[in-house]
Amino acid sequence: MEGLVRNTLHRLSHSLSAIREEAGGIRSGRMAAAETASAIESLSVKEAEMISAYMLLVKGFAGFDDSNAEPVNLSAVACRVVADAKVHEGKDVDIRCSVPEKDVFVRAHPYLVGEVVGNLVDNAVKYTDGGSVSVAVESAGRYARLIVSDTGRGIPRAEQKSVFRRFYRASNAGDRVGSGLGLATVREIVESRYGGKVSLSSTPGMGSTFTVTFPRSC
Repeated sequence: MEGLVRNTLHRLSHSLSAIREEAGGIRSGRMAAAETASAIESLSVKEAEMISAYMLLVKGFAGFDDSNAEPVNLSAVACRVVADAKVHEGKDVDIRCSVPEKDVFVRAHPYLVGEVVGNLVDNAVKYTDGGSVSVAVESAGRYARLIVSDTGRGIPRAEQKSVFRRFYRASNAGDRVGSGLGLATVREIVESRYGGKVSLSSTPGMGSTFTVTFPRSC
C-alpha cells in the first residue's frame, strides 16, 4: 500500500506540472488557448480515472473485514455487470453472459466480486471496436471459474505479464482513457485476498481472454 501511495503521488505531481506548463503556454502566448484547453482537459480526465480506481483499490483492501464474508452468487454478479455494460457502453459491441443452470457461489464480499467482474468487462469493452465480449461462469469442482473474452486489440506477448502491474498500460492502448489500475486491482483481490488465480491469453489484433479462478463457497 505504501508503494501504491508513492506511485500515485508521483503521477499526480507529474500531471500537475504538465498542467502548469500548459497554462504557462497560454499566458506567454506560445500556445493557442483552444489547443491548450484540450490538452488540460485530457490530462484531467486521465487523472480523475486514476484517482477513482485508486480509491476503489484502497477501499477494497482497507475497508472490508473478511471475517464477515458471505456466499456470493458469481453467476448473478456476472449477468448484472453485463446488463449494466449493455446499457452504458454506447459502442457497437455485442456483450453476452453465459452461466450454468445451477448458480455458482464464491465466499467473498459482494462489492469486491463486483469489482473483479466489472474491471474485466470494462476493459474488454473499452478495447473492442465493433466486435464481441463474452462473459462465462463455470463450476470446476472446488473452484468457480470466470472467463471474460473479447475480440479486441489484444495485448503484445512481451507485455502480457506487465499489464497486471499498477499503472502499466499496454503500448497499443492508444487514446483509450485508463488508470493502469484495473487489472492490478483484479489480481490483488483474487490472488492476494482470496487465494485464487488470474490468467491471460491474448493475441494482438484478435483479442484477449482473462480467466479468474475463485475457491467456491461450500
